[in-house]
Amino acid sequence: MATVLAIETSCDETAAAVVKKRHILSSVVSSQIATHRIYGGVVPEVASRMHVESINQVVQEALDQADVSWNTLDGIGVTCAPGLVGALLVGVSAAKTFAMLHQKPLIGVHHLEGHIFASFLAEPDLQPPFLCLLVSGGHTSLIHVRDCGDYKTLGQTRDDAVGEAFDKVARLLDLGYPGGPAIDKAARIGDPKSFRFPEGNISLKEVEKWVQNPVIETWIPLSYGDNYQGYRILGTDHGYPEHYEARLADGKLWEKSFDVTLGANVAERLNLKVGDEFYGSHGVVGDVSVHDEKAYKVVGVLESNGTVVDQLI
Repeated sequence: MATVLAIETSCDETAAAVVKKRHILSSVVSSQIATHRIYGGVVPEVASRMHVESINQVVQEALDQADVSWNTLDGIGVTCAPGLVGALLVGVSAAKTFAMLHQKPLIGVHHLEGHIFASFLAEPDLQPPFLCLLVSGGHTSLIHVRDCGDYKTLGQTRDDAVGEAFDKVARLLDLGYPGGPAIDKAARIGDPKSFRFPEGNISLKEVEKWVQNPVIETWIPLSYGDNYQGYRILGTDHGYPEHYEARLADGKLWEKSFDVTLGANVAERLNLKVGDEFYGSHGVVGDVSVHDEKAYKVVGVLESNGTVVDQLI
């Protein structure tokens, strides 16, 4: 199919777009945020009724902006699941009606698959396999896209997705709805030192074959001139660093000593402060032999939001 009308009504936005060969010709969205804000979240029945009121106008605007007619469309796609049942019913019913009336093929699209394939619109030359981080209002997943229609979920949130967590926290703090923008705005004027959260550790069983003990792996962001660097610390499952790997972003070993900037949590965990020096050791990482005994001096400590905690003058 060359030109497709896409309809989406899975939650609180009535949306329609016309896509031609991975290029967006038009995209029209009718938001319900103002209506649901007074309730602190989406009310399913209210959302469904508002979809009924706006679906025809949104679809027509999408066709007009794309400068296409029903006759030039090759098919119609519509979100069929998952989502709010009543809201989905409005979109699917409308799409079925359009398809029957104008004699067009109808394709039901899984909501999460639609998120994955949005990547093809941003990157028209993208081809599987690739790794997709899917973050939406109701879903947060890491998915291996092996081929079109062939997916493997590598991980996902156990309870609330990121969007849901933002909305619930914002409601508890009386910051308003939607929670994401409200919390982001509040965070920009907050005190980054108010709470010190521990750094998360992940046990990686697959690296046991080249490290004697189970390890935790942490990437530490470093800055050196205009080049981004990655510094990895491998330690035992008790959190005591035993192995240092010093590498450039392209995988090559650092060939000389230089100054580094550490994240505040990492500096605290390793008991490093501005002015301290640390050294690499040697070991085997994958199939690469690492031997680095050069000194690295800590010249700065940053919070995760970029705030300077301390720096060498």
